[in-house]
Amino acid sequence: MRGWVNVTSYTENPSDLMRYQDLHLGAPGHYQPLGKVRFQDRSQPGRNRLLAALPGVTDRDQAAALRGQSLALPASSLPPAEADSFYWRDLEGLRALAPDGSDLGTVHAVIDTPAHAVLTIRCSDELGSRLALESPYEVLVPFVAEFTGAVDLSAGTIELTWPEVFEPRP
Repeated sequence: MRGWVNVTSYTENPSDLMRYQDLHLGAPGHYQPLGKVRFQDRSQPGRNRLLAALPGVTDRDQAAALRGQSLALPASSLPPAEADSFYWRDLEGLRALAPDGSDLGTVHAVIDTPAHAVLTIRCSDELGSRLALESPYEVLVPFVAEFTGAVDLSAGTIELTWPEVFEPRP
């Protein structure tokens, strides 16, 4: 109504999004500063949605045209990650290693799911062929302690322990 849009928040507490002032709108690599965003906190337990009024968006058609766009803010606006915590952007590009140190590929993206985050690992051509994957040789690995070992941001590596995925098919 009147241009208000539903916003899915990826902050730990959805209402935390309301305290950021330097929001941008767009898609990765194409964000534009927004100006003052007004929020109504209608979050419910287990839901991560807020209602937002964006500058210049005054009707339903303008709001509908923004479907699929993202709100973002500069990394400099974020507090440092706590110990043993990571921003998803910090994980993208890490080399994925098996427990024996062999190279599995690169973290291409992190996907949010209702249960937990999932890492998209882009395997090398050699490993992708050996595993009989279709190009672009990607596998999905749940980002949970059971399958994720050490994350070393300074070395640019993440250890993955999900052998069912990285073993060749019979």
